[in-house]
Amino acid sequence: MGRFDRGLSSFQQSVAMDRIQRIVGVLQKPQMGERYLGTLLQVEGMLKTWFPHIA
Repeated sequence: MGRFDRGLSSFQQSVAMDRIQRIVGVLQKPQMGERYLGTLLQVEGMLKTWFPHIA
């Protein structure tokens, strides 16, 4: 993961959350979700690295 190990600044966190919410909105459409399952699992791993206090 390299440069993400340090965590994010609060600005980066808010940008990340905005993007994540948009992605989740797309993935909630059932016809889309299956195609992106692998990507979702990768995103989940990144989120746990970025937001350890939540996970």
